[in-house]
Amino acid sequence: MNFLIPENQITNMEVIGEGGYGKVYKAKWMSNPVAVKTYLKAGRIHRQSLEDFLKEVEILNNLRHPNVVLYMGMCIQISRYSLVTEYLE
Repeated sequence: MNFLIPENQITNMEVIGEGGYGKVYKAKWMSNPVAVKTYLKAGRIHRQSLEDFLKEVEILNNLRHPNVVLYMGMCIQISRYSLVTEYLE
């Protein structure tokens, strides 16, 4: 299963939260509401940040439980990378 989502498929992004790591958006992907957790980095991505991101992706990718948001995929760009999950109010 391919979990790499092209960033241009994510639409209607609206900021719903912000923290030290980046921002969280409510958005649409393939007409489904999703949450996009974006890690913003100026310039190059730091190795530790990338390792943390990939570890989170690995955990979410292997986790299926009714009390945990569903992992949909990830977007990777040169200056930022994002996790895409189901959106819950």
